[in-house]
Amino acid sequence: MGWRILKGEYRHLLLWGWTAFYFTWQSLQFNPTMRYQLPIYPLLCMMAAWAVIEVPRYFNTRNSYLVTRISSYFLGFIVLILTAAWAFAFQSIYLRGEPRMTASHWIFLNVPSSVNLVIESENGKYNHPLAVLPDVPIVNGAPYILPFIPKADGALTGATFTYARDESGIPAPVTLILTSDSQPDLELGRASAMLDTALTADPRGAPLTFTFEKPIPLSAKESYTLSIETLGQ
Repeated sequence: MGWRILKGEYRHLLLWGWTAFYFTWQSLQFNPTMRYQLPIYPLLCMMAAWAVIEVPRYFNTRNSYLVTRISSYFLGFIVLILTAAWAFAFQSIYLRGEPRMTASHWIFLNVPSSVNLVIESENGKYNHPLAVLPDVPIVNGAPYILPFIPKADGALTGATFTYARDESGIPAPVTLILTSDSQPDLELGRASAMLDTALTADPRGAPLTFTFEKPIPLSAKESYTLSIETLGQ
């Protein structure tokens, strides 16, 4: 097309000139990545389609015209099929979960936190970890508050502590109390477990498992508060 312009076919000047200018200008930038060339993709497609039509016309002799025309159309057909295959493969990426979100979902289901809620939903039982800093002190008369919003509707059946220890070394009960932010004075459920650090040699403490008397319905549209109380240290 550039050669045709030099020969006097100036009708190509706008299309070819803008494409060449933008391609050259963007290629000389500090970060010449392919995505910045997207504005000229449609123009390049137009040029490619034009070339498929013009190539057989260029060879206008009787012996080579038919062969060139068939070859040119065949090439255009192959390019079209390969482009469609690439587009299908590219869009299929978005039919699957985004890798970082998929990895985060796997972590939520498999990697325990300091405090983990056991919730049963329509898709089965899942682990809902709650963010707790390490070595958080909880003393008698000062409950530790953990706000959370469930990822999906379900029923809370229990909770686990990965590690807990009592500084006094004396067995002491630990109690969980669940309330909703819409009705903070209404206790939705309560579960207790006895912490006896003397039963383990692990300096981080012992695991604790809590089971509520009955499943507590939770809504993904509601925020809740889990209070951790203890008579120990």
